[in-house]
Amino acid sequence: MNELVKYIVVGLLYVLLQLFVFNHLTAFHLATPVVFILFLLMLPIDTPRPVLYLTAFTMGLIIDIFSENSVAGLHTFSSLLAVAFRSRLLILLGASGARGMDEFSFQNQGLLWYMAYLLPLIFIHHLAYFLLESLSFSQVFYTLFKAMVNTLYSFLFCYLICLIFYRK
Repeated sequence: MNELVKYIVVGLLYVLLQLFVFNHLTAFHLATPVVFILFLLMLPIDTPRPVLYLTAFTMGLIIDIFSENSVAGLHTFSSLLAVAFRSRLLILLGASGARGMDEFSFQNQGLLWYMAYLLPLIFIHHLAYFLLESLSFSQVFYTLFKAMVNTLYSFLFCYLICLIFYRK
């Protein structure tokens, strides 16, 4: 039960930081870091899928409801999509042997592993978000550019958070 309380508090902290800090760190009116997705991606590997989906849905919905410039449902759908690809990417990266691991740490995986894990999932989140936001393929190259810039900007903040808080 103690672990559950820890994860609930940390999840709420991610949501509050996203709403009150990171949503206001826009660079050049183009990129806003989305770091709440890191909480979903850094949950223990053996977290049951229904718990992952419910957590992604809840966090995305809260971000959508309380964000000033977000259309309802965009973060919710994008978070669910990223979480759906999470287990497949973990299998591709060979993390299935790490079952039972409490949480991710830099001692268990290196920087390249983190890049190979976080970058695609953050990109999936952002690409889905911006494609749904534009609802058009007329500006597909601008949408891809925006998704890539936001992915790199979000990854920078997520990596810094991992360096500070996910070191064991």
